[in-house]
Order: sequence, then structure tokens, then C-alpha cells
Amino acid sequence: MVDDLGVSLLREIWLAHEPLPNLRVSGITTSDVDAIRAYLKGLQHYRRLEWDSAFAALQEAVEADSTFALAHYSLGQVYGWNAKLGGFGSEGARRHGELARRYSDRLPERERTIVIANTLHDDGQVAALDSMRRYVNRFPDDPEGWYLLGDIRYHAQPILGLDLEDLIGPFELEALRGTAPADYVEQFDRVRRLWEDPDSTVQRLQEIGEAPTLQDELMTTLYRSPSLHPEAGLSILEMVESGVEPGTSNWKGVVSFHAMMLASLGRLAEARPLFDTLWALGGPRESIAYVGLMPVSAGLADPS
Repeated sequence: MVDDLGVSLLREIWLAHEPLPNLRVSGITTSDVDAIRAYLKGLQHYRRLEWDSAFAALQEAVEADSTFALAHYSLGQVYGWNAKLGGFGSEGARRHGELARRYSDRLPERERTIVIANTLHDDGQVAALDSMRRYVNRFPDDPEGWYLLGDIRYHAQPILGLDLEDLIGPFELEALRGTAPADYVEQFDRVRRLWEDPDSTVQRLQEIGEAPTLQDELMTTLYRSPSLHPEAGLSILEMVESGVEPGTSNWKGVVSFHAMMLASLGRLAEARPLFDTLWALGGPRESIAYVGLMPVSAGLADPS
């Protein structure tokens, strides 16, 4: 009885402090007061992007109740956002995502849908996209649902060939302006400009004397330029590659795009050594090495 009263009290306290980010308290399936308290504390840190504190609190929550599905889900998200913990797709992110799915049978339908779609996303299953499309149609006011849909679309783009509207749609830039730091919003603005006018980026690459600091989005514009010949694009990549210190993240990014462009032109024999180099540096967990398998996935190369 005391535990039940404690749970009810914690729920009432949370609801009384609107307009905090909405928490559907029906998703709190545990009756362990310590687990609930740690979970709510972890969410506070999570909303502030305080990953270390969020990790500690959510770890405490799952230790208090190992079947607490939402605590496992949130802990998996912390692993995904924190590079020190391995980032997206890391062992910890996948483990807690799977534990959330395992204990999701007690969750309400909305929370269960999010948890299962996230697990499908971690596994690289395109079925996650269909699930989240249906979800946001039913619950169009749920920002977490829209974000997960956008994240799934972004990572599925090489497979599905989605256009700019599909990719950016879930991330409402105007809404972002009122809530996110200015430099974060500027990143979105910069990416949009690169996609809308790729030739301006190509011109900048040709004019810069020394290798610029490169982002994936910047290099991707080489594919989207309506006027740049592929051979010229390869020349730019080779120029940039020669000016970046080998082994750095920028260097690996340039080498990765160089190899991808060669593969997309059917020049797999030239691309293979570059992919082998990336694989040797990071093994199967190296995030940019997986692109070496894209020609195989597309049916262009022998699986061996």
C-alpha cells in the first residue's frame, strides 16, 4: 500500500509541474519507488543533454527494477547519443533497446510502438519506417515519434532513395529555432543550403587552397551537382585527400566518399583497396567501413 501511494504521489508531482516535457505516466510500469525516482531524474538530465548524469540515474533505475522497459529504452538512447559510450548502434544501445522490447508487453500501445520501432531501427530493418509512419499519422503531436521517423528515414536514405522533403520533413526547422542552440540550428540551415545549391559547394571546394574541414553533407553535394562531371569530382576528392592527415576522422571521411564514388561508377577494382584500408583501421565496427559492402547489397559485386 505504501509503495502504491508513493508511485501515485510521484506521478501527481510530475503532472503538477506542466509544462515540463509531457510524460505519459501510464508507461511507468514499475512499482518500485526508487526506480521511478531515478528514472524521472534521468529524464531531466536527458532533456538537458547531460549524458553522464542521465546515464548514472537511468542505470540506477534499471538496477532497482531490471524489467523497467522505459528505463531500458531511455538508457539505450543515452548510449546512442554519447560517443564515449559507443554511440548509435553500440553494444550498450542495442542491449538496452532489446531489453526494453523484451519487457514492453506491459507498456501501453504508444510506448510499445516506439520501443519496438526503435529496436527494428537498431537492427537495420526498414519495417521500422512503416511502423513510425502509422504512428505519426495517429499521434501527430508526438515530437519523439516525429524524430524517430526522421532518424529512420535519414539512415534508410541510401537504400530507399528518399528525396530532400522526405528527409527534412520530420525535423521542423522553424520549431527547432525556438528551442535549440543557434549553432545547432545553423547546422541544419547549412545542410539545407548545400542540398539546394550543390554547385556553390563544389565551387568552394575548387577555390579552397588547402583541405577544408569536411562533413559528410559537404562531400555528398558532389553527387548532387547538376554540372560537375564525375571525373572532376574524383579529382577534387583526390586533391582534398592529399591535404588531410592520414588516419584522422576527416581523412577517413574523404577516403570513404572517394571509394563510394568509384563504386557508384562501377570501378570496383579501384574502390576495393580503399575499402580494405578503412576496414583494416576499424574492423566491422568502423562506422564508415560498412559502405564497402554497398556494391554487394546493390547486386553490383560478387558477395565473396
